[in-house]
Amino acid sequence: MSRCIGLMLVGLAALAAAADPPADAPKVSTGKGGKPLVATGKPKTESFTDKAARYFLWHDDDGWHIRSASNAGSVKFEGTIESSAGQFGKLRPIGLEVKGKNPDVWQVDEKRQKLEFRITTAGSFDGFDFTLPKNDPGRLTFALKIGDKDRPGRVFVGREMQTPTELPLVLTAAP
Repeated sequence: MSRCIGLMLVGLAALAAAADPPADAPKVSTGKGGKPLVATGKPKTESFTDKAARYFLWHDDDGWHIRSASNAGSVKFEGTIESSAGQFGKLRPIGLEVKGKNPDVWQVDEKRQKLEFRITTAGSFDGFDFTLPKNDPGRLTFALKIGDKDRPGRVFVGREMQTPTELPLVLTAAP
């Protein structure tokens, strides 16, 4: 019986270790006052395009979502989204144009763990929806720029529309 209990404890320790992020995983970002950022839920906003250039990002039952939005003229948004553990599953571009004066450009690396993009948004929103493996113990790192600059005050996370204190933004892959 004690051998059985010992094996169970070893098994439980292995499960707990598998659920922990790797030791070299980047630290999760915080918002104002050191509060943890909560990515769960679509941002509370009537319209993504009612304000100056900004990003919205959130997680829900369908996966991850990121949108660039602008109510002004053409604004350049660029960045990378990188997963430290799991590969991107489904990846769907939203509102991106491949032709015209300012075609949107995006690519995923061979490992399917890094998405790079350069998109132009004008008077509407663009972005991506993507999934990751369930219970992914890793981190997502969002390096986001608006008009060639880091603008953490214009990045809104989750239902409560929290803003990070700095960029790049790091969140747990499975909130």
